[in-house]
Amino acid sequence: MSDSTTSEAEGQDDFNTFCDTIFGDREGYVWCCFGIAPHLSASGAYEHSEFRQAAFSWPQERDKLWQATAEATAVDPQADLYITPQMFFGTTAGRKKQAVLLPRWLFVDLDGPCRDPELLSVLNPFVVHSGQNRHLYVALEEPIDVAAAEGLGKALADRLGGDTKWSLESLGRLPGSLNLKPKVMHGGQPVLVTVEDSDFTPWTLEELKQRLGIVGEVLQPAGITAEAITPEPLPEGFEPSSLLLKLRDYYNQSGRDRSAGMYALVGQLKFHWLTPGQCLTWIMEYFRPAVDKYGCRLPAEVARSFAKAEEPPPRDANRASKVHRCP
Repeated sequence: MSDSTTSEAEGQDDFNTFCDTIFGDREGYVWCCFGIAPHLSASGAYEHSEFRQAAFSWPQERDKLWQATAEATAVDPQADLYITPQMFFGTTAGRKKQAVLLPRWLFVDLDGPCRDPELLSVLNPFVVHSGQNRHLYVALEEPIDVAAAEGLGKALADRLGGDTKWSLESLGRLPGSLNLKPKVMHGGQPVLVTVEDSDFTPWTLEELKQRLGIVGEVLQPAGITAEAITPEPLPEGFEPSSLLLKLRDYYNQSGRDRSAGMYALVGQLKFHWLTPGQCLTWIMEYFRPAVDKYGCRLPAEVARSFAKAEEPPPRDANRASKVHRCP
């Protein structure tokens, strides 16, 4: 983290507080981005020579994420680190909002003075000090859908004076890392990104709409009860049947009915005795049309198809006795 053991310990404390609060024990993926070799452009803008990003499985790769943070900000740090406030259900689609799990937080990047200090005080968000400014995390009592989250995020930014980072794939600085901007811009010392206020108040969708003066049914609750469906590793040695592979190849062709493909493939996967989470993993890896169509609703769609599919026979039964045909 630095040439001081104390500052490294402080950085890890902030990292832990942030991750425990924002991600908790929810399973999914988080994206960490590394801005390498920051410098001033010819026009005086702060930029990076290279921007790398990597996904980390949460919470399984928590230690790996901290190790990457510590290494990137060690003696003579050369990288700014950023993290996605939202979690993702997979990595196939990359860091895109189509792969975001239903949001539990709203993110506001407050670059300057707050436009509405009274509202900020009432909202009581979780606050990160980015080294120069503040990043605000407004807690939700229940997950809401992507459209609602982006609509609320934009409304919050407008009221509080935040920048345009309400899109769900946006990045905030990672607590425990160093902000190199003061060094590059002014010749000062890098500044530790810290948790400024870990106390926060959770809000319902309707409460936030009321506080922000949003009227009508433009923002709707997610209405999806498949939050428990998260990717799980496929069984060791899993070998799909020839029929499953034929169905995969058939429905991956352009112009095929993706909804029918989802139902057929999940039904076959269930017939292989896969769990809903394992079905989700397989679909994300081998049925890209469904990822493109459903985006953040993919876990719910897999769960829905799984619930509708026939129950598999006992594990010692002869699966070949059941007839399945491609469309």
